[in-house]
Amino acid sequence: MFFSQNLTFKKAFRFSLGVELVFLALLCLSNIFNESLNTVFPKIEIYMKIFAFIYLLYLAYKVLISSIGGPKKSFDEKYSNIKYAMILQFINPKGVIYALTVISTFVTLNYSNWIVQLNLVILLAFIGFLGTLSWAAIGTLL
Repeated sequence: MFFSQNLTFKKAFRFSLGVELVFLALLCLSNIFNESLNTVFPKIEIYMKIFAFIYLLYLAYKVLISSIGGPKKSFDEKYSNIKYAMILQFINPKGVIYALTVISTFVTLNYSNWIVQLNLVILLAFIGFLGTLSWAAIGTLL
């Protein structure tokens, strides 16, 4: 939303596309990682879920605190490209935790066929893209 408020929807769309490409890769890697962990260490899944839950609560708390009277962020157009979006998404801990959690909770736990898992990963990535795109559209409207 930040980029689309300061740029056009087209440039925000390119940024969203970069986020989507890496998010799809994160979901695929998470699926492979979870399948491997479930094979080698089947009891570790619950600890991963607990860690992810606590970390997401921590992030929610930090967002709440930072939005109260925080400084206004400056805008730099050089960061509004696909390359920066891909780098940002790869180091985004929320995206990584989400990918690990959703794959381990809903995909690998319930489906063992890799074709079904791949279809679910693509569906989850598409839903994520629609979410990112909706933020870009809302930012353009604002």
